[in-house]
Amino acid sequence: MTIMLGIYRILLSAALINVKVVTSLINWDAACGNTKGCFPNCPNGCGYLVTWQTSASSIQFTLQVEETGTSVYVAIGFSNDYRMGEDSVVGCVMPSSTVSSYYNKDTNTELLSSPSLGLSGASVNQSNGVITCSFTRKLSAADTNFFDLNNDYILMLVVGKVKQKKGKTELDKHEKIPWSSDGLVDFNRHYIVNLHKLNTPIIKLHGTVMVLAWLLLVTVGIVTARYNKNMLEEKKLFGMKIWFQVHRGAMIVALMLVVVGFISIFVEIDGYSQVVSTDAASAVQAHPVLGIIATVLMVLNPIMALFRPDSDHKFRWIFYWAHLFVGAIGLLLAVVNIFLGYYLERSMVPNSATYVTIVHVVIVIIVCCGLEILNRISNGETGLSLNM
Repeated sequence: MTIMLGIYRILLSAALINVKVVTSLINWDAACGNTKGCFPNCPNGCGYLVTWQTSASSIQFTLQVEETGTSVYVAIGFSNDYRMGEDSVVGCVMPSSTVSSYYNKDTNTELLSSPSLGLSGASVNQSNGVITCSFTRKLSAADTNFFDLNNDYILMLVVGKVKQKKGKTELDKHEKIPWSSDGLVDFNRHYIVNLHKLNTPIIKLHGTVMVLAWLLLVTVGIVTARYNKNMLEEKKLFGMKIWFQVHRGAMIVALMLVVVGFISIFVEIDGYSQVVSTDAASAVQAHPVLGIIATVLMVLNPIMALFRPDSDHKFRWIFYWAHLFVGAIGLLLAVVNIFLGYYLERSMVPNSATYVTIVHVVIVIIVCCGLEILNRISNGETGLSLNM
């Protein structure tokens, strides 16, 4: 019995040693939902916490965010929508420990003519990886760019870097999508505000149809046209060869899905929008541009096919190479863009998706190389065949 207890103790100690203890740097405020309004991110400990207490003519805000950087800012914005632009902002800057009122116009965040307008009792400090900023903001002031918080606004919280320009400290573009409230916030009430989900159904629709279109249907269409022209060669479907119907059918469905995905994302973000991300920031910003180019090429190729010359026409080879080039470039850009899309914060895609896609692409390349070699061997070719 003593031996068994000793074994249990050893196993228990080993288990405790390997337990990963998650410690939160920001503590939950028990007054949330009672005497304070709160905008938290506290699933397992708090990553950030915004609280407010409203009096007759002012609101006392406290912002807490995990951040280890030095020349940084923490800011809250009051907006009519989920896009940065035309927003009233209060920014807390480190290491100068200043709190000022700003107005966000397009992508530029500018100080108000009176930076301390409507603010009092401000303090900023950074300790143990947490920036804490407290200030009292008047509900309204005599400036149209200082929003009246008697009205409801979407609350945004953002962390970014500061920059020096002409001897002045400015808020630089943030590299992370702002945390936004799920709907308009009534600052005259003390309640808990939920986080707006980045991965909306339309975002999921966009990603799903693009992956299906480019990685599945376009791949099937290209492989069929290049390597399967002898498939059921003597049989026809609706008066056309089987391979051609498979190719055309796959491409038409792919085109429809790409158009749906293209329109849906523009509807979701209300037009064109630049991308910001902490992950591979400079590369990810190319996602919308590459997406537009790939979509244009996708639409262009079937238009070219409508005007293709007959198979025995002397200029048929021009169409073939143009059709192949546009399709291949479109697919290449789309595959690269899908990988970039996985790193967008709004996609919220697990890392496993990247690995699965890599495996898929590698398999497709291996299969195409194998089919190309078999074609060359069977046809006794040494150069690249047009195979039109």
